[in-house]
Amino acid sequence: MGRPKLTPDSLFKKWAAEYNWLEWRAHGIDGIQFRCRVCARNPLLERGQLQKTEEARLEKLEAKRDLVKCAFWLAQEEVAIAKFPSLLKMITSLSKSTVDATYHSSAHSAWSFLESADVELLHRDVEVLKSSQCHCIILDSTSEDVEWLAVLARCFDTTDCRDVKVVFWDLLHVSDTKSHTIVDAVLELYDRDSVDIRSCVGWASDGCSAMVKASKVFSERAGIDIVFLHCLAHRLDLCLSSDVWKSSSFCKDVERALRISYCLFNRSPKRREELLGLRRQFAKVLVPGPLMEIRWTSKLRCLEAFVAGGQALSAYILQLNPGRELSTDENHVVDMLERSEDLNALLSVLRVLGKLTVQLQSRTIDVFAASQKINSAVRDLRALPGLSEEITPLRDDLVDSLSSRIPPTEFSWMGLLELNVEFPKAVVIAKLNSLKEKLPHVASRLDEETFYRDYQEVRGQYQDLVTAGADARTISLTDLSKDK
Repeated sequence: MGRPKLTPDSLFKKWAAEYNWLEWRAHGIDGIQFRCRVCARNPLLERGQLQKTEEARLEKLEAKRDLVKCAFWLAQEEVAIAKFPSLLKMITSLSKSTVDATYHSSAHSAWSFLESADVELLHRDVEVLKSSQCHCIILDSTSEDVEWLAVLARCFDTTDCRDVKVVFWDLLHVSDTKSHTIVDAVLELYDRDSVDIRSCVGWASDGCSAMVKASKVFSERAGIDIVFLHCLAHRLDLCLSSDVWKSSSFCKDVERALRISYCLFNRSPKRREELLGLRRQFAKVLVPGPLMEIRWTSKLRCLEAFVAGGQALSAYILQLNPGRELSTDENHVVDMLERSEDLNALLSVLRVLGKLTVQLQSRTIDVFAASQKINSAVRDLRALPGLSEEITPLRDDLVDSLSSRIPPTEFSWMGLLELNVEFPKAVVIAKLNSLKEKLPHVASRLDEETFYRDYQEVRGQYQDLVTAGADARTISLTDLSKDK
């Protein structure tokens, strides 16, 4: 199953468990409070110290609050956990931070913990970026109550094609997430840290129009040619999109039944009222518990529980008030439970998607491995036997959606890098033309005959080295193509 999603509360509880002197409270300073256990047990010890630290605490807490809040956002959105190793290291260091106990007071303990978090957030890997031969910047933004732009860089050393590092550059507060605002912030970052902008070769982000436009504006204002890359993590999220699910009338009926079932066993009047109020937003995935996530594993878990407990649930509804007429909601649940063939067919589809979700959440997956996993899931979906008439169109739509995300031929030109295989001239030219379509401003000047001649020369050098006993893993393509 997928990794559990972090929340601020879960982080607070984790820290409180790791540090014996900390006592966590859900409500305190701005809704967050860590209390020293010694001070909490003897309030008299705190009185003299509180006066000394109150002004400093308030001033520094105000300055640090947004940064720490953003750190939690990064963790919640799995930017730190799933995508970028350097941010994962930062969050790990944050959990191990020591707190200055100069002033032994609850208020100062809260401030010290926030300040130690800020120290970790201020750690940049700019030197790695400066020393790299070229780099690709990676950007991610949030548009919540505070606008933030996370900037990372994928750094390459041209002397060793295997030496690639992804580093955290900075966390920027921006007024909005419009394209020109993003470009201004990134250009200012290059100027501030004296990083050579000419070494930037790519811009990786999600595929929203603002980011795509920002990459073009950045290229024009910097006077460089860069390649726009649709971030793999975002592309894989799209592979797991529930758009097809939301457009299916049967799936909407399933979600409604799940929501009603949840309400039946949740006796909180306030929660029940809120959940029932979501009925008019039926087309959206706004359902209780884990179904609020887009991940297919969540839908799989909920539907498995619904089907497995179907008999008990039906009996509960029918025996709730014997002799009375069932409500519209109760009738809906009973009717859905009677459609066992459709529900079991839907479970078969969700099991394939749940497996794919877990595979695509691997931290080490690359685009080629992702493409293989998606193609395998497509084959598994097509091979599902005996699907009902209700589920077959849903399966077909899912197959079309998955197949369109990462087409099998999208990166076919990169097969030329496999020097163990000798491609005929026609195939080499075809792959070159594919490359020109993907990167027109980089590859448009490549001549077909010259490219094929250079390809043969580079492959010949490679074969000579292998024949002489060289380890193929140590042969750098950069060295072979140095004069080409």
